[in-house]
Amino acid sequence: CLCACASTSNSVRGNSAADEVLKTDTYRMFSAIAAAKMKCEKIDYAEVTASEVTNQIASETWVAHGCGKSLPYAVTFVPSLAGGYSYQIRLQ
Repeated sequence: CLCACASTSNSVRGNSAADEVLKTDTYRMFSAIAAAKMKCEKIDYAEVTASEVTNQIASETWVAHGCGKSLPYAVTFVPSLAGGYSYQIRLQ
């Protein structure tokens, strides 16, 4: 579900269009991808630095922070044919 709300989680900071459940699900995959790419055992948190919603599709920039490094990713939330939303994560 999209909500344009501030995060109450320490794992995802900043304003995201995703609700808490979708954010949590996305962060699980995001942190695994970012940790591997950054060669970092654990990502400390993700920071949402940009969020735009057009026609129920949310395009966001999530920056992974961990091991003294940061790396930006494009995260897109799209309506799923089965209901709810799915997400795509790609390096910017």
